[in-house]
Amino acid sequence: MATIKDIAKRLNISVSTVSYALNGGPRSVPEHIKEQVWAVAQELDYRPNRVARQLVTRSSDTIGIVPDHPSEDAMLGPYLQQIFNAVLNVAERRTQDVLFLSSHSGSDPNTYLNTLLDGRVDGVILIADNRSKLRELLVSRKFPHVMISAPNDGESPTFGVNNISGMIMLVDHLAELGHKKIGYLRGLSRQPDSQFREAALLERAAHYGMEIRPEWVRDGDFYSETSHRVGLEILDQRDLPTAMICFNDESAVGFMNACRDRGLKIPEDMSVVGFDNVPWIGYITPKLTTVRQPTGEIAHAAAAALLELVAGNPVTSQLFEPELIVRDSTSRPKEDKFPHA
Repeated sequence: MATIKDIAKRLNISVSTVSYALNGGPRSVPEHIKEQVWAVAQELDYRPNRVARQLVTRSSDTIGIVPDHPSEDAMLGPYLQQIFNAVLNVAERRTQDVLFLSSHSGSDPNTYLNTLLDGRVDGVILIADNRSKLRELLVSRKFPHVMISAPNDGESPTFGVNNISGMIMLVDHLAELGHKKIGYLRGLSRQPDSQFREAALLERAAHYGMEIRPEWVRDGDFYSETSHRVGLEILDQRDLPTAMICFNDESAVGFMNACRDRGLKIPEDMSVVGFDNVPWIGYITPKLTTVRQPTGEIAHAAAAALLELVAGNPVTSQLFEPELIVRDSTSRPKEDKFPHA
């Protein structure tokens, strides 16, 4: 296998000049010398030693992703899949690797910080990080990082959806249909997206004078299995809401399955809405009314911004606007359609 010494010998130049030409520094090399070096490298089928290159450039060419409290089978969820896919696409175009760091929740923040600072990644994307100690340490060390679906604290670049306007769209839609009694399934209570959505829902529902009873509210945890179980608890009560707001599409699917188990038809007996508009949601029956969160665009922007930070360039946070997608799972409440039912 050819080495940089072979290239240097062929061109009668120093090994260090070849190294600088191949690695883009740290010292500059005339353009015509670079072209000669790369031509000979290709001719000799030279394969660069990545470890050696990292020693020269002090860069790993790798970015990390840290999810908030990852659970078993976390990557089976469509939300993380979309984020990871978008980050991989950006990394591929920028010749970067991506490292999924899954042990954050069980590690001491200071120990985990040392893992990030040991050179294996140049920067990190934090997902749904709700003011963690790790983030504070990253800020204090000025280590390149961005956040997805997290509160904007003014210190860390943040990328996410406007949860408030998205939830207002859903409540407005149900109000326009005539719904006055609604329930909802929260997401993970510690996650910012769930907190913002709940606050916006309650404020907008109060604006319309909608009734929300405590027994119509459960934690769906953003998972269909949990939402199915707690959905059955809601549906086994004597009095029911006419519409259910689920804080993501997976929860909506779980609740819709609970409705089927109890013999309720959607939307004839109960309207159901979700949040996210994951790629497969338009194929379920009935098709789900939901809010489109541009998850791929958000993750793409976050990854691109992180690489700018790694390069020493400033970036700004971005808040993406959602879009209401009305499909078949919502209609007027049953008492309006059938007043004597």
